[in-house]
Amino acid sequence: GCFLGMRSTILPGVELGDNCVVAAGATVMDSFPANSVIAGNPATYVCSTSIYMELRRHSVATIYDALYPFPLKMPPDLLAARMANVPYKLPRRREKRGPPSITPNPDFRGNGVAGLHRHDQAEEAGK
Repeated sequence: GCFLGMRSTILPGVELGDNCVVAAGATVMDSFPANSVIAGNPATYVCSTSIYMELRRHSVATIYDALYPFPLKMPPDLLAARMANVPYKLPRRREKRGPPSITPNPDFRGNGVAGLHRHDQAEEAGK
């Protein structure tokens, strides 16, 4: 199995060996051997997966313990200690205020979506 990053593109006729890692947004136009990490547009060989895993293992963002291999069966207290330095996701603006409220426009005659408008505009039009 290979890992394909988000929005990576594999062109027809390309063959990837086992355990390849394709970076997000990469455009793969050539075939690559097994255990390759590839990135870029066009994609090029970066390093082997063993070197990549060793480099990522020592990253601050990686939660790894050799005693608890994947699938992760780490005790909850140890996992909580490891997660203490991971920043929490901040809610996006839309999540804070909720989805926009859309109401039909009573003055519009037709069958299109163009007759829908935001609720605050409807209130202003009614004043």
